[in-house]
Amino acid sequence: MTWRTDGTPYPYDVTTRYEIPCLVTGEVTVGSERMTVDGHGHGQRDHSWGVRDWWAFGWCWAAARLDDGTRVHLADIRIPGQPMAFGYVQQGTAVRPVETLEVTEELGDEGMPRTAVALIEPEGLRLDIQPVAFGPVMLVAPDGRVSRFPRAFARFTTADDRSGTGWIEWNQPDPSTVAH
Repeated sequence: MTWRTDGTPYPYDVTTRYEIPCLVTGEVTVGSERMTVDGHGHGQRDHSWGVRDWWAFGWCWAAARLDDGTRVHLADIRIPGQPMAFGYVQQGTAVRPVETLEVTEELGDEGMPRTAVALIEPEGLRLDIQPVAFGPVMLVAPDGRVSRFPRAFARFTTADDRSGTGWIEWNQPDPSTVAH
């Protein structure tokens, strides 16, 4: 797979990390089937430095491209008593950072989100998010802490009828195993 930058990098202002929208081309092999990604594939490159503690607190992360070319990235960090929001809405080269973000989800079987809604300011943007295909992971720390990590390919729809696709993931630490 080849990832080609398709936007302006977004550096996080409180951590050593950046995100950048991309176009993806190449081939994917699943079993004996080869599938071509022909340049209409879009993705998000995420680069960070340092240690990640997947078991300390929850979060929701998403990246999508809408049919009008708008790229959206969001990170709803769920530290108890200290919620944080990061991300951007990008059209052309204009990158507008998220100021506030609220992501809510309806959980289904096994704690897998059935639907989600993201409210993004200052854009006044509402994204209705429908997970389509999950690739969940169970993360177990050497000390026994557990975090569920459902991530999914998803459809994103706005109130003004724009739509697109992307990825969404949740980090769901088991509160009974979180170190205090």
